[in-house]
Amino acid sequence: MADRRAGLHSTGFASATRGARAVAALSLWAACAAVSSASAGFAENARTQVVTAQNGQVQNGQAQIGQGQALKRPKLPAPGQDAIPGWGKSRPAPMPFVERALRVDHDFPVVVELYTSQGCSSCPPADAMLTDLAGRSDILALALHVDYWDYIGWKDAFGDAAFTDRQRAYAQAAGTRALYTPQFIVQGLDRVTGAKPMKLAESIAMLRRKLAGVPVDLLAVREGNSLHVSLIPEGDLPEDMLIQLVRYLPRAQVAIRSGENAGRTIDYTNVVTSWQVLGEWDGARPLDVAVEVAGDEPAAILLQAEDMGPILAARVVK
Repeated sequence: MADRRAGLHSTGFASATRGARAVAALSLWAACAAVSSASAGFAENARTQVVTAQNGQVQNGQAQIGQGQALKRPKLPAPGQDAIPGWGKSRPAPMPFVERALRVDHDFPVVVELYTSQGCSSCPPADAMLTDLAGRSDILALALHVDYWDYIGWKDAFGDAAFTDRQRAYAQAAGTRALYTPQFIVQGLDRVTGAKPMKLAESIAMLRRKLAGVPVDLLAVREGNSLHVSLIPEGDLPEDMLIQLVRYLPRAQVAIRSGENAGRTIDYTNVVTSWQVLGEWDGARPLDVAVEVAGDEPAAILLQAEDMGPILAARVVK
């Protein structure tokens, strides 16, 4: 995507049509070899703004929901520290990490967020990769459409400033102001810019191993318009975690009439329609929460360390 104003600059890669077709036609893992020589052009946006979210706290097992509270600036771990904030803080009788990793395995899906835009010519290969990932039961693939490319000729049908805010908060956590599309963020920790199947596959495998022993169980059951969520600590956890509700559209097809993708009809998968912070949990005791979920869209509950830390657990409810 070419430079279009001050504060935007290109990474210098050229678009690769052949690579895009390979990614769309093959599965993610089979596509690794086919597109290893292809690269995609990206652009970044260096704007910053205050990130706000619906937020709350949980005390004595009860959720207290607030509105408009600002997310705190991320506190990054020092070199050599564990990437999970709060890991190792005092909790009643925590198991050693190695023992815990062997005993705790709840088969949580790896969460892959894709920040994308219908106005970005480099995004369709990444959109196709996300569709491929969404077919796997061990991965929760989510597409978050940002709005910062809407001004260049096509307004994204799913673009939302809230998703731009979330991507910006991740950027701040990484110590940068730059925003890119397409960008994958795996389990809230690892960032993969562009349609790079091999690098993405390696990131997913690495984080699956790294977070396999997180000592928490997350249960979510839907009954009509009510979603019942239970969180059960099984050892040492961060003190500040966010309980989040994500709703998404499983499939969508959009005919794009203008902008960089003009004339293309693109299929999208797991398009996020809302991302709501329900409240905080300190992990000191079990918690039960009931949430209203109207409509037929699938839902997912995520437990994420505060300040854009790692996603510790996730459950999909359809």
